[in-house]
Amino acid sequence: MRAVILAGGEGKRLRPLTEKTPKPLVRILTRPCMEYIVALLGHYGYTSAAVTTRYLGQKVRSHFGSSFCGVELEYFEESSPLGTAGSTKACESFLLQDEDSDFLVISGDTVCDFDLNSAAEFHRSSGADVTLLLARNDSPLEYGVVVCDKDGRITRFVEKPGWSQVSSDTVNTGIYIIKKSVLAEIPANGEFDFSNDLFPRLLSSGKRLFGYEAEGYWCDIGSIGSYYNCNTDALRGNFESYLRPGGSFFGYGADLSFVADGARISQGAVVKGSIICSGTVIASGSLVTDCILGVNTVVGEHCMLKGAVTDEDVTFGSDSVALTGSVIGADSTVEDGAYADGSPLPANSVVRRPSLEHKSRDVIYDDDVIVRNPSPAKLLHTGRALANCSNISIGIVSKYGCRRSGVFARLLACAIAAENRNALLFGEGERNFASYAAALFEINCLYISEEKSGITISVFGSDGLPPVRSFERSIEQNLALSYDNKPFPERIGRVTEITTLEDGLMRLLHREMGSVPHLELAIEGSYSAELVRKTLISQGGVVKKDAPLKIELYDGDINICRDGLVLCGFDKLRLLLIRDAVKRGTKEFFLPFEKSGMYTKFIEDEGALLSPYLSHPTDCSDSMARRGYFNELWLTDNIVAAARFIGLFYALDGDVRKLRRELDLLPQIYTAVDSFWSGNTNKASLLKKLYSDKNAVELAGPSEGVNLVFDNGRALVMPKKTGGFKIYSQSFSAEAAEEICDIVCRRISGLDEDANPWR
Repeated sequence: MRAVILAGGEGKRLRPLTEKTPKPLVRILTRPCMEYIVALLGHYGYTSAAVTTRYLGQKVRSHFGSSFCGVELEYFEESSPLGTAGSTKACESFLLQDEDSDFLVISGDTVCDFDLNSAAEFHRSSGADVTLLLARNDSPLEYGVVVCDKDGRITRFVEKPGWSQVSSDTVNTGIYIIKKSVLAEIPANGEFDFSNDLFPRLLSSGKRLFGYEAEGYWCDIGSIGSYYNCNTDALRGNFESYLRPGGSFFGYGADLSFVADGARISQGAVVKGSIICSGTVIASGSLVTDCILGVNTVVGEHCMLKGAVTDEDVTFGSDSVALTGSVIGADSTVEDGAYADGSPLPANSVVRRPSLEHKSRDVIYDDDVIVRNPSPAKLLHTGRALANCSNISIGIVSKYGCRRSGVFARLLACAIAAENRNALLFGEGERNFASYAAALFEINCLYISEEKSGITISVFGSDGLPPVRSFERSIEQNLALSYDNKPFPERIGRVTEITTLEDGLMRLLHREMGSVPHLELAIEGSYSAELVRKTLISQGGVVKKDAPLKIELYDGDINICRDGLVLCGFDKLRLLLIRDAVKRGTKEFFLPFEKSGMYTKFIEDEGALLSPYLSHPTDCSDSMARRGYFNELWLTDNIVAAARFIGLFYALDGDVRKLRRELDLLPQIYTAVDSFWSGNTNKASLLKKLYSDKNAVELAGPSEGVNLVFDNGRALVMPKKTGGFKIYSQSFSAEAAEEICDIVCRRISGLDEDANPWR
């Protein structure tokens, strides 16, 4: 059997280590990672392999030459990206020279010790067209999640999902055994990917795709974190290596270190738990702990390096410091007494003076929030990173009445403009204003808010909804980069203040409300309520505190009240407005998937269709629903819902008795939301168990999370990015919805031995 080694990746998430080094040559225990793959092939009897290259491909070719570890290598250079399947197709002439009906595809930027012969035996015995080698991973967001039946046949997979689409902890390792006949399914020209293009096509056409859960070690060094962990595993001997490293081990336990031949550690220097590549020099009096120092790194006297990673030819001056998280690109210098503060530094950087501020790298994307409690320096960094994620203008809304968020908005706008993007300052508003601005202007929009947890920044995509997963990943990647030494581009963008956003929202409220002369209502709430009051008055209505009906608008919610009692909340109001919209001729409605639940049957009974959209979709399967969201803002936005309700109430002659009769004709739907903190670090494994729950159902169409159906309602379990789960339940009473949440929490606790009993 012949093999194809995919070695053309650019390794953007590994920057700055891949700025001057191709990803397959990034070192694991001082040796390029692709050496481990070629040695693995040689161990299992492979004698020839094709190597596909693109980014810095000549360096790969120069390093390995025509053979390595007994494996003859033939190179196929891509002039433009072809994708994983397209790259393999380009090697077709090489593969057809072999009489074997199958071939192996493996990535050149992974490390593993799988038994390839056992995998080949499984492939042949199962009669598979394609066999995917699978591994368990407790954080599968950067991989393809694969679900198989009991025989190993693949039933479903999702490429690079968000947590809401994770259904298993078995991931695609990028190692495949493929029948040569499958090559005919791959186009000869253009970009074509195994996971995104070929495998879905084969699955839909009934081809036999199987998953083989391989035993042993596997690590894709796609990020700095996994690269560091792989080096640590190599240092501790956690996988079988068929290469003999040139160097020596010393120390023991957590202090075990490896020093390559040609490195020099001066007397009086202390090295613990570190990997030191050849040509590196560590001067007397320096302390190096838990570091990976690349080729020809020079550490001056009395330096302190803890958890730092360097590329080639990095120099630390005397008395310099590098803290955990410092990843320093090639040909960089940390001058005497300077301080690398835990941020990535691109190639050719110079750190000239101490930094008084430690840059936190705990930027996470959870509940649409990308930054919590930012400092001014962090805001500037975030603005530049966001500007490099987007090729369109970026809008900013600051929280109403929060002076600090307004100042921070201007800081962000300046940083965005410095990267040659236009920034639009929409002034003060509430969260829904940012969503509205994003959809109206077709831009990405930020919302800066100060809550009890501190200052936060949220992001909305150009459709007014949280952005798709690919944009999330782009933000995460750009936030991990350093902009400290990156020069500004020659052209600078504009910062423009937009004062018409409130006017545009008022026009929308006018349209939804219509003319309501002499209608008397009480309206209470925050800044959003003031807009509804203004609209009511401008449309001929009257705002009176002692009016027979009161509308309460707080925190994105709405209540319709009479004599101090709630006639209906947002759930029931939504049903009332949907029924009215159907009478007006609306045939399709759009709701977020987490809220859709029991609304589906109600809308179908009304003779219409409900199309849900996802929180953070992995692909474009819900794109039509996302586009429809803005046309039906009243389904999710409380102030637009209030305006539409006022128009409906006016059509009922402002008669509370008629309103009560309409409400009594509606079914009961109540929603409850709860959270559960899981102590189990392998959240993906727990999700896989939950998918096997007796009440779990798989829904047709776009879906996310684990859907559970009970006799008296349903629940959706959505994993949170920062740990634990959020539970949405719906039932025919508020008590039953709360009870369903409790049942689900207990079930999760039963699956998770480490669960925290306090939610």
